[in-house]
Amino acid sequence: MASVHLPAEPRSVRAARVFVARELGAVGLSSSLALLLTSELASNVVQHARTGFDLVVDLVVDLVVDQAPARVRVEIHDGVGATIALRELIERHPGLPAFNSVHGRGLLLLTSTAAACGVIDKGQQGKVVWFEVVPEAD
Repeated sequence: MASVHLPAEPRSVRAARVFVARELGAVGLSSSLALLLTSELASNVVQHARTGFDLVVDLVVDLVVDQAPARVRVEIHDGVGATIALRELIERHPGLPAFNSVHGRGLLLLTSTAAACGVIDKGQQGKVVWFEVVPEAD
């Protein structure tokens, strides 16, 4: 498991992608989907939570000896508690936004493409939004 703390600045979105790519590459894996979803969640924190955030990357291995990681788990920990609306959006697929809307597709993308995803409310300590994807071998 590896983690990094990033500030609530637009450049942190790119830094989050680079961090995930570097961590996956270090073990011979890649996942364009993990990079895309990391961008979406990091963008949400910068735009909506407006707090610094911790990014955690973990490899989830099934209990079989010498097997490659079955999934990559990425978590974004921020300083704002989960709202009921956010929990509901993640727990059930959000609907499509209006055709001409420039926002509102990130969580739809998350819930429809990740192998698993969710939100953990940590009360006054904020929340964790996480996802898991199946990695590709480099």
